[in-house]
Amino acid sequence: MSDYILYRNGSMFAYAASIAATWIWAPAIFVSSGSAYFNGIWGLLFFLVPNVLTLVLFPYFAKMVRERMDGYTVTDAIDSAPNGQKKLHLLISTVVLICSTTVQLIGVSTLFSAIVGIPSTISIICIAIISYLLVGDSGLRGSVRTDAIKWVIMLVFGLVLLHSNMAANPLVINLNGLNNPNPWDLFLSFGLPTAIGLICAPYVDQTFWQRVFSIKKDDIKKTFFYSAVMFGIIPLMFGVIGLEQSITDPTWNIGKAFSGGILSVILAICVLAALISTIDSNLCAI
Repeated sequence: MSDYILYRNGSMFAYAASIAATWIWAPAIFVSSGSAYFNGIWGLLFFLVPNVLTLVLFPYFAKMVRERMDGYTVTDAIDSAPNGQKKLHLLISTVVLICSTTVQLIGVSTLFSAIVGIPSTISIICIAIISYLLVGDSGLRGSVRTDAIKWVIMLVFGLVLLHSNMAANPLVINLNGLNNPNPWDLFLSFGLPTAIGLICAPYVDQTFWQRVFSIKKDDIKKTFFYSAVMFGIIPLMFGVIGLEQSITDPTWNIGKAFSGGILSVILAICVLAALISTIDSNLCAI
């Protein structure tokens, strides 16, 4: 049962890749590229830096918790708190997991409806079944192991898309973005709210705590640092793709950069890997 709810025999690479893949979500691919395209380098940085910073800061708190106790749920981390506070914490954690899973499933339906014309209901059911099959029998062990594979898929396919985009747009890079925003205004309207939301998220996220309780105490900081680097690579690649676009399109998204052909399939697989990573991790958490 321990491998089902905790997986304490994984490699540091597997843990770090799993944290990174789960944290990427599908929106990271769209938001990083879209922010870069519309708001330039500042748009990319205001999305990328808070995400990476979250993975760098959280393990300091997580290690303090592990040094004081062992467990496997987010409520174990506040075991000494009053009963009402624990219930509230569990409620918030459950809502976060449900909303996160819903976002991913909606993303799946939107993606497949747009690219291959699969009806939303069918695509949602299929992805839900696939995600369950990955973890239904193996639990967290299956999630961590397959997340590492999904991260590699995102890395390799992302590099293919980046290389293709650079070949199609040689020497083109727009650091100002389509909107050429004022950095301070963009920070207040996008960067600051993004940072607050992201940095606060892991403390009630059961997917994080399952991995924190699985990793050796002395390896928590190091593993999360590696995961921050591994995470940052993915949205950075897609952000560069956004910066390299030479067209002017107020409705641009990364799908338009790779519309039709094998590249659109590669993009779909990248997004699908990110989606399933979050969904199967959420299933383990629930």
